[in-house]
Amino acid sequence: MLALKKSIRIAITIALSVLVAYGIIHLAVFLIMSPNWGYPKVRNTIQIYSDNAFSKHKFPGSGTADDPYLIEDYILGLNESNIRNFYYGLDVSNTTKHFVVQNCVFYGGLNAIRIENVAEGTVIIKDNHFFHITQYEWNNGIGNSGIEIINTDNVIIENNFFQPASKYEQFFYSLTLDEVDTLVFKNNTNDYGHLDIQDSHNILFLGNIFKNSESIRGAENLNFTNNVFCGDISFIQFESCPYTILRNNTFLLSLILWSSSYSEVSFNEIIHQTGIYVFTSDYVDILNNSVIYSGDQVTEHDRGIILQRSRQCRISFNKVYIKRFYQT
Repeated sequence: MLALKKSIRIAITIALSVLVAYGIIHLAVFLIMSPNWGYPKVRNTIQIYSDNAFSKHKFPGSGTADDPYLIEDYILGLNESNIRNFYYGLDVSNTTKHFVVQNCVFYGGLNAIRIENVAEGTVIIKDNHFFHITQYEWNNGIGNSGIEIINTDNVIIENNFFQPASKYEQFFYSLTLDEVDTLVFKNNTNDYGHLDIQDSHNILFLGNIFKNSESIRGAENLNFTNNVFCGDISFIQFESCPYTILRNNTFLLSLILWSSSYSEVSFNEIIHQTGIYVFTSDYVDILNNSVIYSGDQVTEHDRGIILQRSRQCRISFNKVYIKRFYQT
């Protein structure tokens, strides 16, 4: 009998040891296979609605211009099971402290970053990856954005990568601006993300790649320099955007200015059947551009430069020519 009890205890001990080992192995496998492995600071969302919230989150830095708070190396976002309308991976409003958002990954959800009513010159967003931002709920009236800036001036956004869930997302915006004065958007890659700019002024776009940025409306003093515009669509349109400067850009699509007077289109390369179309826009300078038609055959619908219902425009030193690309 004693021998039997001893055997039972040994069997139970062995069984428990096997279960513990089994659990440890599966836990280790789960952690290693997890997409968050190696990132010690992982959470779904961060909300900052006052200056005190920075210290509560224990971000490094002190919030001064020389020593800003650093929001870095996070993975933020929501999966489709807990998406809510107007929910953000990082949501900051009503602050005066300086802060930098860098080296973060924003994944899933409707919106990644919202910055609203933040003190002028206190925000830098750089070196982040915005991945799989999706239009999940059709009743979301403002669409979905990688970065949304509202009533906040003098912002720097550079070296970020934006990628929607697919290129067929109809309401994905890499950048949404509303009531913004002075912003630099520099060296960003926008993979099929659109631009949504409203009631904003003095916005500089420098050295970016844009895919499928169809239409920009209601902004003033825009400056696009050294950017590349490409994608599956056939045009980029600036509507009601006076004092726009388009200089040294490459357009693999048609360029349209609509009700955008006092603008400048200079030193650009436009590779498309219709190069530059200016409609109801006065005092537009079109200077030193190259319009390249790359089709096999010119038709009556193809134009280099079109002016319609526009006055006092200057057109000088532009080149319009055909360049056929032959396969070998």
